[in-house]
Amino acid sequence: MVFFIGNTGVGKTTTMAKLASKFMLEEKKNIAMVSVDTYRIAAIEQIRTYANILSVPMEVVYTPEEMLNVVEKHKKCDFIFVDTAGRSHKNAD
Repeated sequence: MVFFIGNTGVGKTTTMAKLASKFMLEEKKNIAMVSVDTYRIAAIEQIRTYANILSVPMEVVYTPEEMLNVVEKHKKCDFIFVDTAGRSHKNAD
């Protein structure tokens, strides 16, 4: 599992899509894409579009229990890429 974390707007989703395509197309790896970013408008649709282009499974996770189910479901994948919600470094929470 590879989690993409960082501040808002640093390119987590784009980087995830680029790495997924590289590993899938060039190295013939099995990839699953997961989004836990339920905050940003259109975040899920963006990843779903990348997943559709690559013909890889895509999941949306809202709870830790759902993440366990997704991991079990895709345990035969070489990589499970997880896009996380960005957080501002100025936000004390």
